[in-house]
Amino acid sequence: MGVKNYLIDGVSCAGKTTVCDEMQRRGYQVVHGDKELAYWGNLHTGQAVEGNADEARTWIWDIEKVRALVADHSDAATFFCGGSRNTDRFISLFDAVFVLEIDSVHHSMIGIWPSGIVTERFVIFPAPNTACRRPAEAGRFSILNFSCETA
Repeated sequence: MGVKNYLIDGVSCAGKTTVCDEMQRRGYQVVHGDKELAYWGNLHTGQAVEGNADEARTWIWDIEKVRALVADHSDAATFFCGGSRNTDRFISLFDAVFVLEIDSVHHSMIGIWPSGIVTERFVIFPAPNTACRRPAEAGRFSILNFSCETA
């Protein structure tokens, strides 16, 4: 999808979907991994698995779909947003990886947010320079602050 492809990853509730929605609203090409690529499957075989979550069933992305989207260079840049347990099998396809972390204040608020307007504040840190989190060829990048208000 992009000449440059970026992965926005992070723990549950870190704001991956919120960031993706905002980037899309601002005109960037995005892929919502949880909606477009993910399914419950066997981590070792990649086959879809029905039933309860256990060692044989986990949240994974369709690797061939990821490869096909990355190979399509019709846009200048594409941001893939979401998490999966098989990221190590396709992370090298990305030019850079951003990992969202929840700051300590908001971490303590998860699950107790009042109804109405909630201010979510997320800090995006560069992924550690390891084979499983960031491609070796990815350049260094600055910390970004992202704030939004949701109803």
